[in-house]
Amino acid sequence: MVATLSGWPWENLGCFKKYLLYGPFVAKVVYSRFYEEAPNGSSDWYLHILILCALRGLTHQIWSSYSNMLFLTRNRRILQQGVDFKQIDREWDWDNFIILQALIAFMVSYMFPFVEKLPLWNIKGIIALLILHTAVSEPLFYWVHRYFHENHLFTHYHSLHHSSPVPQAFTVVPYKMFKIIPFMRYLLYTPTYHSLHHTEMGTNFCLFMPLFDAIWKTLNGKSWELHKKISSNQDKHGRVPDFVFLAHIVDVSAASHAPFVFRSFASLPFSTKIFMLPIWPPTLLVLLVMWAWSKIFLYSFYELRGRLHQTWVVPRFGFQYFLPFATDGINKHIEQAILRADRLGVKVISLAALNKNEALNGGGTLFVNKHPDLKVRVVHGNTLTAAVILNDLPKDVDEVFLTGATSKLGRAIALYLCRRRVRVLTWIVGKWITPREQSWAPSGTHFHQFVVPSILSFRRDCTYGDLAAMKLPDDVEGLGCCEYTMARGVVHACHAGGVIHFLEGYTHHEVGAIDVDRIDLVWEAALKHGLKPVSSIKV
Repeated sequence: MVATLSGWPWENLGCFKKYLLYGPFVAKVVYSRFYEEAPNGSSDWYLHILILCALRGLTHQIWSSYSNMLFLTRNRRILQQGVDFKQIDREWDWDNFIILQALIAFMVSYMFPFVEKLPLWNIKGIIALLILHTAVSEPLFYWVHRYFHENHLFTHYHSLHHSSPVPQAFTVVPYKMFKIIPFMRYLLYTPTYHSLHHTEMGTNFCLFMPLFDAIWKTLNGKSWELHKKISSNQDKHGRVPDFVFLAHIVDVSAASHAPFVFRSFASLPFSTKIFMLPIWPPTLLVLLVMWAWSKIFLYSFYELRGRLHQTWVVPRFGFQYFLPFATDGINKHIEQAILRADRLGVKVISLAALNKNEALNGGGTLFVNKHPDLKVRVVHGNTLTAAVILNDLPKDVDEVFLTGATSKLGRAIALYLCRRRVRVLTWIVGKWITPREQSWAPSGTHFHQFVVPSILSFRRDCTYGDLAAMKLPDDVEGLGCCEYTMARGVVHACHAGGVIHFLEGYTHHEVGAIDVDRIDLVWEAALKHGLKPVSSIKV
């Protein structure tokens, strides 16, 4: 049986309709402004509530965005684990508490009408509030919080708060402030203080002021030393990834799918949403700044069998890869990423999509030939992509019509099928296949796709496959964002190919032409390590 008040009363409204609860506030403000000849001041109260709710939501979003900007905060993170999909789903309705506080403010104004006439700003009132907070609110919160850690209350009401294993807290507060003013450590709550409460729950109960934990002897002795240690890590490299996937920006809309924009949106496969349209202009501006800044940044990370896998991003738009004059600049940034990975001690760096374009750098051969002493292995991952496509074909197929047979992948697929005595018919077309060219395919054709960009679905009497992909093993930890349009836990086959290159400990560079003899070898290695072809996964 569900405990009383253990859930939100408006849960059945869903994640969007619940905002209708703000309707009475908006209605009151609009009615007072436009229909009352002599407003009584109550509309100001409701307007202030709406503004405060908006500011609290904005503050939460800014904090979430900054904490997910791993290229800025990775050395300040208290817990190094990634936030996974389960935690994101548990925290999906994080803004329910803002709605609750708005409704409480509404009830207070109904029960005590005089609050509607309180001034917007009053120095004496601020001082009174500080005294009340210090003398009443903080110690009251301390004891209520302690009681909520008792068995019954914790199980039914407080356990959800502790079900998030990775609080996204990091030290943004300089340790020197506490060194200069020692007593300040008892007045100011720090992220390490909060994080330790989640790992050692019998300590650090205060809301803002550790003073009361010190008085009642529940202050965790590690709080300040941990804060000092993490604050001093600011300029250090931190943990070195074993594997890096070097991605790139597809377009302006897809750039908003990064975890540091909206974490919840990034945890779902990318699709264009109407609510994202207002942020298109600022997203473009940010991308232009990053383009001018021209730094490779850390996008996300996850752990597989205790080894760190990171995604780095080259700040270049997809269309730039098709501009002849942009070739040298793009290759320069890819080369910088490879050399940086080599200096850090990364084992494998895998090139995504257009970063390994044959016309751009020969599928990575440009960098390997230029730097023959690289310790990091450069991988395009297309051997596994070819394997995924080939194993997606029916086993009894005896004839295949192949377009793009002169491409790196097309050539390998054609040679492999010919070895299996499958008749291969070719048709040489570019990536931008037109509706007229698609019309030549017979009705019922299935288009298997293996290159970017994907061909557009023009034929209703045909079916279109997704880009080759594989699901990562079940023991992946900390994965909390989807790779472009892929489902949760699914990555492009070239990404998975780089993972297998690392897990198998291959010592060669996988660049240039695909070695047809290795297709079956890589496929079997992928299955051995728990990767699954997407087409075989039951939804």
